[in-house]
Amino acid sequence: MDYSGNPMSHTILVLGGTTEGRMAAGVLEESGSPFFYSTKTGEQDLQLSHGTHISGAMDSAAMARFCQEHGVKLIIDAAHPFASELHLTVAATAGQLGIPVVHYERIFPPREEDISWLADMDEMLLRLSSLPKGTTVLSTLGVKSIGRLKPLEQEAGLCLRYRILRRQSSLSLALSQGATPDQLCYYGEDDDRPADVILLKESGLSGGFAEKVEAARRQGMAIFALARPSMPGAFITVNGPYGLRRQVERLLPDFFPLKSGLTTGTCATAAAVAAMMQLIAEEQKEAGPLPSEAGPLPSEAGPLPSEVPVLLPNGETISVPVAYGDGYASVIKDAGDDPDVTDGLEIRAAAALLPGGKTTAALLPGGQTAGHTTAPGGFASRLSASGGFGPAISAPGGFGPAISAPGGFGPALSAPGGFAAGPEIVIEGGSGVGRFTLPGFDYPPGQPAINRSPRQMIEQNIRLLLKNPLPLCRLATKGTQELVAITISVPDGERIAQKTFNPRLGIEGGISIIGVSGIVMPFSEEAFVNSIRKCMQVAKAAFPCQAQAHVVINSGAKSERFVKALFPELPPQAFVEYGNYIGQTLQIAHELGIPRVTLGVMLGKAVKLAAGHLDTHSRRSVMDKDFIALLLNEAGIPCSTGKDTPAAIDLSTITLARELWQAIPREQTASFARVVIAHCYRHCGPLLPKGTLKILLIDDNGKIYGEDGSL
Repeated sequence: MDYSGNPMSHTILVLGGTTEGRMAAGVLEESGSPFFYSTKTGEQDLQLSHGTHISGAMDSAAMARFCQEHGVKLIIDAAHPFASELHLTVAATAGQLGIPVVHYERIFPPREEDISWLADMDEMLLRLSSLPKGTTVLSTLGVKSIGRLKPLEQEAGLCLRYRILRRQSSLSLALSQGATPDQLCYYGEDDDRPADVILLKESGLSGGFAEKVEAARRQGMAIFALARPSMPGAFITVNGPYGLRRQVERLLPDFFPLKSGLTTGTCATAAAVAAMMQLIAEEQKEAGPLPSEAGPLPSEAGPLPSEVPVLLPNGETISVPVAYGDGYASVIKDAGDDPDVTDGLEIRAAAALLPGGKTTAALLPGGQTAGHTTAPGGFASRLSASGGFGPAISAPGGFGPAISAPGGFGPALSAPGGFAAGPEIVIEGGSGVGRFTLPGFDYPPGQPAINRSPRQMIEQNIRLLLKNPLPLCRLATKGTQELVAITISVPDGERIAQKTFNPRLGIEGGISIIGVSGIVMPFSEEAFVNSIRKCMQVAKAAFPCQAQAHVVINSGAKSERFVKALFPELPPQAFVEYGNYIGQTLQIAHELGIPRVTLGVMLGKAVKLAAGHLDTHSRRSVMDKDFIALLLNEAGIPCSTGKDTPAAIDLSTITLARELWQAIPREQTASFARVVIAHCYRHCGPLLPKGTLKILLIDDNGKIYGEDGSL
């Protein structure tokens, strides 16, 4: 059967039924391209616009036949981590047809030593059978496990209870395997009966594993956990939406019409990780070999990796290509299809160990620190690098990697003690990285223009690298009081910065290292709005008395040039461009407590704003001639839209709103401007409830109209 009605039109098959499956579908929906979303039972409630939801189990032959019939070129395996049979079916199908598989993996907390990690159900049963008689055991392993656990009640004298979903199919299956009603408890319902031991599956963050563990600890239960099965080695693993999209873009370049990119913060972080790996290799070579049990030296473990893992703020890990120079590592900025002047820039990082007690002002270029964090304890004497620079890390008990994300980095969770343990880390800006000269940013004037989120990313990723416990590196000659210094530089940054907002913001000498999410989505609204927020913060901070701050917002350079002449007393930072995001800019002004805002707007955006479109981008709003006719009639100006008797102004002949300035009789333009401004204010005024808003309408020649029709 062709589910799509159009053979060969669906190029991706998603195996879901999980939170990760839902997230994968959300990522693919953004493309506007068709795909299949498959679940075993069809019970998952999922609204799809471009995807087709199918259900029913498939063996290897059925899956291969389906993929061939429907032109599937990529499989995304987002099924439950314990669906081992399905994962093997996917691997067999993909191998037979030569189709790549992207495994959308869950994020898993680090394995902790107070949990008994068991490799499989056989080992679980063996461990349970050694418990004292009368031990009360609460199983959350799923209804299908009851049949294997039930014999322990007689053989080992255990008191077993089973937590299941309260649905008829689960209840019937539980009873058919010998469970009695009094042995059952249900997810989402309180059960006060105590238990000595809880049985868990390593189901990851989205499976509620961390919450179950904490609840068991509070009740004093011993915790037995089934370690997740390993995945087929040929799978390409991601653990978040950005990584999934980037892999789809790479494997099926035509699936998404626009390509995502990386922020300068992510590029700087990747370069810093690679530079630290480079430093580790150099220090290890200098220190000489460790005892034989320590593992191979870098020369034996392989070259420095061409891609490094970067942990993003959302907890997922992506791989970023890197290169190496003499004493530094670098990343070429790829902004995707976002119109970013920093696209193609080389961003470098150098890593160094500095003696404790000294400052980077004395030892690094630039003369001032970018900020650092200090933690108790000295530099780790044994370090490890990942991504081909050393073997995988074993969890307690030896059951798979404790650091679960692709490339060897883990989630944005910390082991006991958190990321604070370790050396002091200093992040410095070198050549081509600008410096703040005005207040209003995350850091005071004089500091390198590296925003808070990138600094946190760099520090967190370096700490993850240094927390790796395998004895691959020894810095025996360095003592115990070092600090790690990371210097970010951009060779062409000073020139490129002239094409950015930086000069207006008082950032001098280079670009700024920014990025909240770490990923640049094509024509990213988030990135633009974040830049507006920064500009508004700087604008407010430019006034000695912030209670008297006055910010003038404009759509772009042309309208700003006209309005600026009205306010010669205002500092340059008081003028902020909103682009199309008028509503969000006013909301930011309210959040920041800016008391006075002047909004300059030209007619094309004004007629959209007057109709209630607070985002005036052409993707979201178009010129509404019927609404313009209402504005003209309210102003007493005869008009038609070509549907009735032609009047003084025939709107059917107008293609751009600014043509109205020529069509409206000169003596009536002030009346028209007054009506337009009144409608704009009706939608904008409520967004600044505690401030004063003035709206100015600007014509193509720079004439400015106020709320009464004149300035």
